[in-house]
Amino acid sequence: MTNSMTNMSNVDNMSQEQKQLALATGEFPLYLLDDQLQNRTAFFQFWYALTALPEVPADSSFAQREAVRRSRLSSSVLLFLLIACMSLVPVSYLARAMYPWYMWLCLELAGVCIVALVLLRHGYTNTAGILVCVASYLTITTSLVTTMPFDETTLQGYDMYILLLLLCVWLLPPRWVFLFYLLSAAAIIGTLFYMPLSPVLQTDMHTRMFLILIRPLGILFSCGGVAYIAALSLNNAVRRANRAETVAVIEHGQLQIRSDLRTEVQNLVTTQVHVLNGNLDARVPLTNVRILFQVARSLNLLLVRLQRAVNAERQLQSVDVVVAGLVAHIQHLKVERKPVFLPWTDNPHLDPLIAEINTDNLNTQNDHNKNFYR
Repeated sequence: MTNSMTNMSNVDNMSQEQKQLALATGEFPLYLLDDQLQNRTAFFQFWYALTALPEVPADSSFAQREAVRRSRLSSSVLLFLLIACMSLVPVSYLARAMYPWYMWLCLELAGVCIVALVLLRHGYTNTAGILVCVASYLTITTSLVTTMPFDETTLQGYDMYILLLLLCVWLLPPRWVFLFYLLSAAAIIGTLFYMPLSPVLQTDMHTRMFLILIRPLGILFSCGGVAYIAALSLNNAVRRANRAETVAVIEHGQLQIRSDLRTEVQNLVTTQVHVLNGNLDARVPLTNVRILFQVARSLNLLLVRLQRAVNAERQLQSVDVVVAGLVAHIQHLKVERKPVFLPWTDNPHLDPLIAEINTDNLNTQNDHNKNFYR
């Protein structure tokens, strides 16, 4: 009880975006499952792992997910049919004196179910359904044909064709139910007209043949029609659920895109603010940029060029200042009639020029001194 309340509170505390994400990924119902329900489905998960197609990723196509759903549905139906057949084996064994074929028919149908489960595991869902439905039809028809005497009690065996129609609806596409209804109707009419009937049933066939025929045929038609409509409704519900899931995935994708776009725009604005405040080393982080990657990359390249231009301008300004100082220094030396020797400026661009000028001035001074002493 505590776990269930905790799970419900988790659902209530989820945001709308988290609920849409959970719904799109198929995780939303897990919040509503308590431990007891999960334990009940553990056996079916084990059964599906043995006899049905494996799960497919959440981003798989509708056809792939529908194939898995049909495979699991058929596996569940065949599980109960197999249990029913095996349960009838001891009963039919005890009644082998009156009905000698019943036990072998139950074993035959159980074997067909096992073969169908193997086909389901390999993805042959329709083949397995056809095999089981044909085997069920032959089993029911054979049990009627081998029943002696064919009396009014045997007429109750016609109700077994209802099980055949239900199997057909759940194991095959719904339209197959009409084919097996026609086969079942043919078997009913054939057994009534061509089987050796008991005296009582033969007399009833002469007096009220229409009533004897209309009962099983009407029940079969009604049950088959209801099962057909139910199967169509289920298929339509699955398609609507798939559309709803697709819409949820699209909406979640849009929400994610909006969130990413908001974050990336904020990164662009933040970087521009840092640059305006004088931090030319600021760059837009490209690790999580998806939508505005080209814009962010172009902005970073522009900032690199801007930083280079600003550095070049600063160097040019510093050169202008140094050159102005050197000119003033040269003018001062000329006024005092002193040799022109320029001081070092620690500027990598001007110091080589100053070195050449000082070397030339020094050579000129030496030549002048030599000529003076001569």
